[in-house]
Amino acid sequence: MKRATLFLVLTAAVVGCSDNPNSLSREYRNLNNETIDALMLATNERRAQLAVEKVVAPYQERVQEIDRRFEIYVTNADEKLMTVDILTSESVATLLAENTINQKRLGLEKDRLSRMLTKMRDAEIARRIELGEDPKVETKDLWPNLHELVNGNKLAPLTKQLTGGGKFITLMAKFTDKQWDKHRPPPDIFKGLQENFVALVDKLKKE
Repeated sequence: MKRATLFLVLTAAVVGCSDNPNSLSREYRNLNNETIDALMLATNERRAQLAVEKVVAPYQERVQEIDRRFEIYVTNADEKLMTVDILTSESVATLLAENTINQKRLGLEKDRLSRMLTKMRDAEIARRIELGEDPKVETKDLWPNLHELVNGNKLAPLTKQLTGGGKFITLMAKFTDKQWDKHRPPPDIFKGLQENFVALVDKLKKE
């Protein structure tokens, strides 16, 4: 009896904390926004170092952990319910809208960091010339973290996530495949869900 009770408690705990389209899309969104917000705070080398070490460098590992949980959700979910849940999720729609918006935010931040690094380099060259020193300046030596954010590939995982759309886009692309026929709601209902979802994404992009 005690074993049965313990099993029920553990099962309830697992079910209670299970992931769904809302929770997973929210975590992707939070991670993406946190990373771009960290870039916005990188106004000097020290802050760039903090951004790289605390947020940018761990990004890939953190997104992979959400991906792992996403795969568990997909494996355990009923396909018909999952299709409806995703296409009626405002959080998923917000994720897709924010991916487009955040591509622009990321581009603006990279441009700002590039201009800042160029300004710092030019100021250092001018200072050295005034002192009669060698004016050759290597940004990777003086400001390694700013240099990495501007010229390196540490932001590549974020860029890929924003442009590719991540796991949700990959899954949703299957919804119209022939192999997914048995998992879709009736055609008229499915069409309405798709149209409403696309309209919501477009609306959120403009807000």
